[in-house]
Amino acid sequence: MFRYWREIFWQALKGAIFTVWDTPEGIFWSCLVLVLTVVWLWRKHGLVGMRSAIWATLGEGLLIASVAFILVFIWQFINKPHEHWKAENERANLLDKQKKSVEAELVKERDRNRPKFEIVASGTSLVGNDTVAFPDEKPQQHTGFFLPIIIYNQGQPSVIRGIKLSARFKNGKILAGRSFIPSQPEMIFPDVKQRFPTSSALIIKGTSNPIVTGGQCDGFIYFLFPPALVEEMLDSETVFTLEVQDVTGNWYSLIMPNNGVKPTQMSVPPSMLQGTK
Repeated sequence: MFRYWREIFWQALKGAIFTVWDTPEGIFWSCLVLVLTVVWLWRKHGLVGMRSAIWATLGEGLLIASVAFILVFIWQFINKPHEHWKAENERANLLDKQKKSVEAELVKERDRNRPKFEIVASGTSLVGNDTVAFPDEKPQQHTGFFLPIIIYNQGQPSVIRGIKLSARFKNGKILAGRSFIPSQPEMIFPDVKQRFPTSSALIIKGTSNPIVTGGQCDGFIYFLFPPALVEEMLDSETVFTLEVQDVTGNWYSLIMPNNGVKPTQMSVPPSMLQGTK
């Protein structure tokens, strides 16, 4: 607190000196003091008395000037705290604007140097009962979810670091699927008369090579859920959420309401059928 008022005192003193000597108001003040001094001394001593008592009259003039200076100083001292607050507030606002500007530029620069995935469902989903076996596990019944996907990248090249799929049912229950890559070279769906090479799985294609800037990667996802959920997963109120992670750790999501398409109406991009007979 002492340092603050000491600073205010010196600012008021410098302001008073500046006002007296270096401003139009100061020149007017000096002229006014001179006129008042002459009038005061002339009325008190007369013209002859002023000449005969020059040093005394000069001392009185100096006293008058000092009183006037003190009044200016008091005025400066009263106003300096507000001026000080106003200057600090303007400085803080300027620094805040500069900080926000720098942060905005950093965000733009960071965005330019990061991947930007966009997920698109390029075909219709297929849900069915499947018997599969994970490594070191016995074959078990699962409810499978199959969907062709395209990942577009408008940012820096990046591979896919992770893929997640969850299903939210109409009763509010949410289940997370388990990604699965078949061991056989092809996935065969007799009901839709489609065969897919296992190598076209998104988790294989997307993690093997980076998706270049402006490029894309298509592939299928295949997730397993607990058994006997086909009817619930085909319900029109079931919502699926697919999440894909880039190399920087960012997750991108695609929310997919169930389209209710029958398996026989399934569509798929031709590029995913390459290598099949």
